[in-house]
Amino acid sequence: MNRRLFLAAGALALIAAKKKKPLEASNIFSPFDGSSASRLPPVRAATMPPKWRHFDLSLTLTGEAATATSLHFPLPLHQDSPTQPWQRVRRLQWESKARTLIERQPDDGMETLVSEWAASKQHPQLQLTTTLAIAERRFDISRRTFAPDREDILRKNLVATSLLPVNEAAKELAQSIVKRIVDPLAQAHAIYDWVTENCVFDASLADSDGSGDINRQIESKQYGGGAADIAGLFVLLARAIGIPARRVFGFFINPSEFSPALGAQEGELKSLLHCRAEFYSPGYHWIAVDPAAVCRAAALDAEIAAAENALPALKRLAFGFWEPNWLALNYAEGETLTNLPRFSSPIGFKCQVVSKETGVREQATEISGQTTGIRDQESVP
Repeated sequence: MNRRLFLAAGALALIAAKKKKPLEASNIFSPFDGSSASRLPPVRAATMPPKWRHFDLSLTLTGEAATATSLHFPLPLHQDSPTQPWQRVRRLQWESKARTLIERQPDDGMETLVSEWAASKQHPQLQLTTTLAIAERRFDISRRTFAPDREDILRKNLVATSLLPVNEAAKELAQSIVKRIVDPLAQAHAIYDWVTENCVFDASLADSDGSGDINRQIESKQYGGGAADIAGLFVLLARAIGIPARRVFGFFINPSEFSPALGAQEGELKSLLHCRAEFYSPGYHWIAVDPAAVCRAAALDAEIAAAENALPALKRLAFGFWEPNWLALNYAEGETLTNLPRFSSPIGFKCQVVSKETGVREQATEISGQTTGIRDQESVP
């Protein structure tokens, strides 16, 4: 090697060594400036809800005739993912003389207790008890730090269904609502405001949920109905402009702190089905909304309807908020809502549901019978 080149290379290496600073540990995994990764917010785990409400729920189903029959009955949703810890099934057990198993749908995660009774002189009967923990869901606009959900889940909650027809009429209506708004969160808020202002809750419905047929509302321009109709209209309009959204079916199990119309008395429950909704916004993950609660309170609570600021306050609250007095069952979308298994009397059965809020985690009592099942969840609050 040329002696002068060798000396020059050595001198440059020495200068570089003197100028080079040791890497700090905190910078080793930082993306370099200008890359797309450097513009992403840091991803953090979800903050655990500080308070959980605990409930014991017991259900007794009795067949009206002594005959061979089968039954599909929904189990409470166990929603305890790292980004969405808000409902936990702590303990589930059943007693019946039927052949009983748990069936899980791979598409929507709906779990159903399937019981089959052979011909007998005795009336079919099933007793189901469960211990639940439910947390308040409250949207925090300052925490845009969640990793994205799976693409297949997001795509599934954009498609058209028989009850949620994402057609040209729905797209035109949604676009007329959002106008020139481009931010997904602001678009969803505009749709939510429009739905709560234009929908009327039908208090004459027997099960409070309605038919769930949203196309009827779009065609007739008569907006509203039951809770599933109102939540479904929000979901359809969100999907129509490309925002993943879904209905969540469930029922009230405890009184509300805000209105008698938004809860159930503790003890034996009547059929108080209620449907809420969620939409997906990048960075925030799934955001809870309850447009049907606003319309329900306006129709059924005279004090809220008459007070000057009560309804607007409830409207602001119900965007991003779910009160923990409601049990979620599933996200299922059937051909009709009557095809969905509910915590209500199936055809040929009498149903009694009793709810009790508990302040402590109590050990469930062991039960015995010809067919007894117990499922226990260890990671509970």
